[in-house]
Amino acid sequence: MLDESRREVLDSLVRRLAEGDRTAIRPCFELLWPVVRSYCRRLLGGHEDANDAAQQALEKVFSQAASYDPSRPALPWVLAIATWECRTVRKRWSRSREVGTELDSAVPGGGGSPEERFIHVEQEHSLKEIMSELSPSDQTTLRSVLDEVQPAARTVGGATFRKRRERAIARLRHLWRELYG
Repeated sequence: MLDESRREVLDSLVRRLAEGDRTAIRPCFELLWPVVRSYCRRLLGGHEDANDAAQQALEKVFSQAASYDPSRPALPWVLAIATWECRTVRKRWSRSREVGTELDSAVPGGGGSPEERFIHVEQEHSLKEIMSELSPSDQTTLRSVLDEVQPAARTVGGATFRKRRERAIARLRHLWRELYG
């Protein structure tokens, strides 16, 4: 992945991009391409669409640089964009049924290489940060989804769990997009 000094360089380059400095595109691309490409390959199980997803992600990074929050680290923001691109590829696969069950095994867990563990920790940290900004009701709802609580335990105050879940996920997505694009 990127060591601390390279992450600081990346933060500086993305900050320059956000300010409109187009000369930062090339060094930023050279720094990000191997990381984003490797990340997409892991998420998509080495499928040839990984390169396309990585290219799309970097294209979005450069086109959405003005929305980058310089008070936050750039790498999680970039990886969030790459994650969304990989998710788009997966949706396309599921619609066209091009790829079978290998998708389920392509999602990285906490194990694997140090790079995979770092990415997993960064994503968990980002999710915890966003979850802390949600209401207690939304946090409870999302935790019950993640913990796969039984449906009987999901009914509270007359509101259906499905609707509460949809609203909580919508607010989570909104915050994620605000913070990470």
